[in-house]
Amino acid sequence: MPGQAQRPAVQRRPRDVRRRLLDAALVVFARDGFHAATLDDIAAHAGLTKGAVYSNFSGKRELFLALLEEQVTRRAQIARSVRFGTPHGSGAEVSPLVTALAGRLGQLAAAEPDWQLPYIEFRLVAMRDPDARRLLTAARPRLRQTNAELPHETAARVWHGPPLPR
Repeated sequence: MPGQAQRPAVQRRPRDVRRRLLDAALVVFARDGFHAATLDDIAAHAGLTKGAVYSNFSGKRELFLALLEEQVTRRAQIARSVRFGTPHGSGAEVSPLVTALAGRLGQLAAAEPDWQLPYIEFRLVAMRDPDARRLLTAARPRLRQTNAELPHETAARVWHGPPLPR
């Protein structure tokens, strides 16, 4: 309309958009399950459009796998923070280390109690759907690498002998 100042378009950084989508996906997948969750619901929960979803992910499966990778990474970071917070010394520290790790991961599980349900559901989907299985199989090396580093890093901290085999 003439005479009215136009509102400038809100410019969002791609990383911020991706973060909002992943946060929304966690909520929607946990609430509705993998099958019932829709990209429209995830976009709406993030306050974005479905186009924003497709500019960051090729579909629901890829969004879910990105969320899965993030969840594995978060748990690995917690494990690392527990490990680095433990004083260095003899192997007697393994028990307190494991206790601290279990406590921190338990706190995360309590904060996100519904995360396991969509993860299990997606694993079941991948058992019957070749495309989902292909995506999950392709993601496994990254997930395994994150998880595989933890025991070796922890062992290196408390073991003072020769290097342990990988």
